[in-house]
Amino acid sequence: MKIKIKKDLLLKELIRVSNALSSKTLIPALTGVYMKVNNEGLTLIGSDSNITIKTIIEENENYIKEQDGELVVGGRYFIEVIKTLPQDFILLELIDKFKLKITSGKTEFNLNCIDVDDYPEYSFNSADHPLSIKIKDFKKLIEQTIFSISKEEVRPLLTGINFSIENNILKLVATDSYRLSKTSIKLEKEISNLNITVPGENLSALLKTLEEENGTIDIHFMSNNILFTTGKMIFSSRVLNGTYPDIHSLIPESFGLEVECDKKDFHAILARVSLLINEREKNIVHLEKEDSKIILTSSSQEIGKAVDEMEIEPSDKKKNLKISFSARYMLDALNGVDGNKIKLCFNDNSQPIIIKSEQNANLVQLILPIKTY
Repeated sequence: MKIKIKKDLLLKELIRVSNALSSKTLIPALTGVYMKVNNEGLTLIGSDSNITIKTIIEENENYIKEQDGELVVGGRYFIEVIKTLPQDFILLELIDKFKLKITSGKTEFNLNCIDVDDYPEYSFNSADHPLSIKIKDFKKLIEQTIFSISKEEVRPLLTGINFSIENNILKLVATDSYRLSKTSIKLEKEISNLNITVPGENLSALLKTLEEENGTIDIHFMSNNILFTTGKMIFSSRVLNGTYPDIHSLIPESFGLEVECDKKDFHAILARVSLLINEREKNIVHLEKEDSKIILTSSSQEIGKAVDEMEIEPSDKKKNLKISFSARYMLDALNGVDGNKIKLCFNDNSQPIIIKSEQNANLVQLILPIKTY
């Protein structure tokens, strides 16, 4: 294998596939990046068996092929070496099957390679009728839900985002049993109904590969995995086994009190009063609705107390309420809400708080209150 390639082009694609690499893998070959040069172009693959990322650089003025071949080289050191090279163009040459020679001007590195025969074979079979969606819309759907996944492996399904399609509406749901995020989008083309759950950490890795906002991403729903393709990149992820919990009964259909307020203002006072509390104190903030204002309070035995308030537009000025919740959960929910105006919906201090977006009726954020009595 021998190629001449522009440094920035190679580095960009190496960083993209490196999102799949893990130092914790039990397969030594998977600490490396697989490279193959043929008439199709320069193929790069990174994998940890959980996710696999493949990308292809086609031959052009920034990539010139001199000799076909394939190799596996340690991803961590390879990327660090490429970053430090002084010239715009670099020469990569495989020597005696197990040595990669990297030349840039007067700089030369020789990296030991991993036996290419030890690298697993991956198939990237695609669906006949994938779902095509704008990248900017897809990223927003993930960003509005992913913070609500569970970090605990006790209930594996809750560590993922549930994708479902029914009546040509794509719905995403995430919950850790204490909060819930639900959003949806109407699909432009007809697609069969389905229901699968994708690990949240895999979707986080996927977002890192989607640098461009323009264009579309095709989603291929398979039986044991899911493929995301855009341009010359293929991202493959496993799916979680099992039936995702039915969340419809968790979201109240009516509310005794609805409060409209400016999202930025509410976020600001919440961020201020939460400065004195931490995870050990469960990030508890107390909210009191009193006529045409809401008052937020937090306290810490070690640090002190904070109080702040803001004017609101309640649907019922006479109905008042006291309720407590996690400030961190509320801040996460607010960050995932579109628009400038939000609606805080309550029933009583033991039922879920619902945060709705004035701009996006399909988005619902739910937070369970915390009992403080």
